[in-house]
Amino acid sequence: MFMDSILEFWDAQALTSAEESRTNGNILDMETYGATDAQLGFLWWNLAVSTAEDGTLTSGGYFQLVTSDSETFATGTGGEQVLGSFGSAENPLFTAQLVAGARFSLAVPLYVLHKYVECEWLIVSQSAGDLVVDSWLGMEPLSDLNIQKEPS
Repeated sequence: MFMDSILEFWDAQALTSAEESRTNGNILDMETYGATDAQLGFLWWNLAVSTAEDGTLTSGGYFQLVTSDSETFATGTGGEQVLGSFGSAENPLFTAQLVAGARFSLAVPLYVLHKYVECEWLIVSQSAGDLVVDSWLGMEPLSDLNIQKEPS
């Protein structure tokens, strides 16, 4: 597998307005890590809040995992494709959900990935304050469970 610690979008990234990981230079070129089209298996998109949103996020916000064949994520052929999200414009995350220690995980099938992948923080209508997050692709979801077993 092609996993290492470099599959990281944000490390203690302060998000005070709409943010795309590519603006920080954190865009993943999946071909660099050996991923090719039609590869089977899953990765987990993980997001952890280390500093809670300070209460200014009255209209909410959401995170998206996006893939594209274009490094600029331009619209059109090979343009931006949303793979998944935590929250949405219609059902955003609010301050109560973005507390320190909040964790989110989503399984992403490898066969839907294009060449480039990034994480985006989108705000419904105004800026947010003091939200600090980590976001990365990994082999496992964030979980409190040490052992997962089949139901009997």
